Amino acid sequence: MSSHPVVSRLPVMSDAERRERIVKAAEAVFDALGYGDATMEEVARSAGMAKKTLYRFFPDKRSLFTALIESHEQLQLDIHVQRGRTLDPRQRARFALEALARFVLSPRQIIVTRLITAEAGKHPELARQFYLECVETIRSFLASELVSNPTPSGLDGVDRRDIADIFVGAVLGPLQTKVMMLGADADDLDDEIVRRVDLALRLLMPA
Repeated sequence: MSSHPVVSRLPVMSDAERRERIVKAAEAVFDALGYGDATMEEVARSAGMAKKTLYRFFPDKRSLFTALIESHEQLQLDIHVQRGRTLDPRQRARFALEALARFVLSPRQIIVTRLITAEAGKHPELARQFYLECVETIRSFLASELVSNPTPSGLDGVDRRDIADIFVGAVLGPLQTKVMMLGADADDLDDEIVRRVDLALRLLMPA
């Protein structure tokens, strides 16, 4: 009987799984070290992959950062799926605001926002990219959701994106800062999101 130890093989990952593993590793490394001090070598080590594998998916740190902020596309996908259901305008606004708040306050987005806040002075190009691809995308998305709702009294002619800003401020307020600095229990946070959305709708979109 052979006494050689049995060597277990690591499961074969698809390219999509490898890519997501790298992005998660980059998320952790950027959060721990900051964008400026993070290295591709450290990301590869954290992902448990060879550097050549990392470079096959991402040629540099900037492309890794871009991959982190591209997750806003999932928010749009979730909303498009929900649009196919029968919702009255107020229900659509509620769903959009709750989905938006959950996205903005998700662990990955909190890490990215914290990173951008810390690095904006040294890397203004990253701050600009984040603003255009996340903040402006969110404003436009919510504004498009509000189109199907009657404009609040006295606000005819006001840019829908400005109205969207008011809704976002009413829902998030200091909550985003609190989560960034202190963290939050997932269940408690979700309850708070639902409560704030309900309050915002009652104040800004009375039935």
